Amino acid sequence: MLNNLAVHPQVFLAIISGRGLRNVQSRIGIKSITYAGNHGLEIETGDGTRYDYELAPDVQKHYTTMVRELSDTVQKNGAWVEDKRVSLTYHYRDVPANLAEQQRKIATRIIESHGF
Repeated sequence: MLNNLAVHPQVFLAIISGRGLRNVQSRIGIKSITYAGNHGLEIETGDGTRYDYELAPDVQKHYTTMVRELSDTVQKNGAWVEDKRVSLTYHYRDVPANLAEQQRKIATRIIESHGF
């Protein structure tokens, strides 16, 4: 169905996802359409034109430090930090139930302490 839409002359097909751009492109696999990954912060058109949102240098510094602290502190017990360069996801769904809430609270504290 998507392949048919992708080649239809009266349809502009774009896929928008919270996943990283390369991740969503590999999952869909249709050439010559527009993809927006990372909630629109990474965009690539069918002709290869690309737009990447860049964090301001001072924000980037805090972001990088925050990712490192999250990785060092709460990337355990099945949890992991997915760094998408301008956003991140803290995945903790595989953490044992008796530890998940505590890890989530620590992650939230770390994120907020860096101004996010």
